[in-house]
Amino acid sequence: MNFMSLEFLALVTATFGLYHLLPRGMRAEVLAASSLVYISWFGLPTLGTTLCLIGANYLAGMAQGAATPGTPKRRAIFAAIVAFDILALGLAKYKGLLPVSVPVSMLGMSYYVFLLIGYQADVYLDKAAPELNLARFGLFSGFFAKFQAGPIERTGNLLSQIRSGLARPFDSAMAVSGLRLFAFGMVKKLVIADNISFFIDPVYANPGIYRPSSVLLAVVLYSFHILYDFSSYTDMARGVGRLFGFELLENFRVPYLASNIVEFWRRWHISLSCWLRDYLYIPLGGNRKGVFRQKLNIIIIFFVCGVWHGGTWNFALWGLAHAGWHILTTTSAGLVAWLRRNRAMEIVLRFIGVLVTFHFVTAAWILFRSPDLGTAWAMLNKAALGYADLLGLETWRMALPQPKPLFGYTVFLIAMFEALSALLESRRLRFDALPQPVRWASYLCGAALVAVFASFGKSQFIYFQF
Repeated sequence: MNFMSLEFLALVTATFGLYHLLPRGMRAEVLAASSLVYISWFGLPTLGTTLCLIGANYLAGMAQGAATPGTPKRRAIFAAIVAFDILALGLAKYKGLLPVSVPVSMLGMSYYVFLLIGYQADVYLDKAAPELNLARFGLFSGFFAKFQAGPIERTGNLLSQIRSGLARPFDSAMAVSGLRLFAFGMVKKLVIADNISFFIDPVYANPGIYRPSSVLLAVVLYSFHILYDFSSYTDMARGVGRLFGFELLENFRVPYLASNIVEFWRRWHISLSCWLRDYLYIPLGGNRKGVFRQKLNIIIIFFVCGVWHGGTWNFALWGLAHAGWHILTTTSAGLVAWLRRNRAMEIVLRFIGVLVTFHFVTAAWILFRSPDLGTAWAMLNKAALGYADLLGLETWRMALPQPKPLFGYTVFLIAMFEALSALLESRRLRFDALPQPVRWASYLCGAALVAVFASFGKSQFIYFQF
């Protein structure tokens, strides 16, 4: 059930009506039931896998709560349920490597397994009380808005809102902002992300037949493809959450304006990077056990980040590349701080840092997007020659993907949306504060963009595969 399908819109509409019309004491059950309907749409294996994981973690959470903190019994329960969750994730993600068929569904599992492990860790450390109400726990684990691709929710955010906010009266302002955010995400997906894929897919399918300049453009465009594809899903998920009074975690803050890789991961897939920091990096010792252990911990978390995305060498090397650049950045932080002794140098170095970080992230995305290491190497080699190839004006014309007018419109829309996102992120622009005619004009512009440029043939989100 795709977010832009009539079935999904019907589910959200029916759930919204029942949620706000039925007694408030039934709200958890309404949302949990709707989430089960959504999950079951993808087949019995998906429903069975999800129910099994939710049931096991619900019982384990209660068992942890009944055990005395710090006792071997509680440690054993915690270790057992985390091992169970990781085993289920491993079977689902790498079942193609097994000699026998395993009836475990991958859909959404990377996200809600990390959510469940975080919940168990919070209960184990007494940071949160175990949830005893099965409907509320099921809603926290499998809320349909964030089921397939996150954000990876936390006990202190979504579960706290479920516990305290289900009895709140209808908030019309929050619902309107949710509809607006959902529409904003839909425009980004249909108008920008899906149109970019028409330019980059042929190049990645056969890089050998394209000029270096064309490969370079495809590589750069993929950086924006994955950003707009993933952030559009997050916008739509957060928009649906607001219809029911929930504020889901923010996942993106204009990541390509980051001046170094550390800042990039504070802006990109924020719910994943924070989860890795809080539940892996800090428990491993963080930066508290010396320089060597700190660097080793960085390598470990980025390796886990890579294999979390997929079980090929591409993803492992992608994670290790980020680890290496992260270590280089933190090691040279003192020198960079010394160079930023005055305002002028700080501006220059930030500009250089943004360019360098974007180029590194873009180069690393080649590993992420390529089907194998051979394709990645071919793309990287050709892209490295792309700037020299673009020196001639005629080469520029030859390098531009077809159809050229659509390419031009897409680049313009990327620039416009990046500028708009930067203004919203910096709080220099508040949509609610704009005059009503301006707001309505923006709605009409969004509808016009969808009507003219939307590509309805490519509706699958990239991160659904993870």
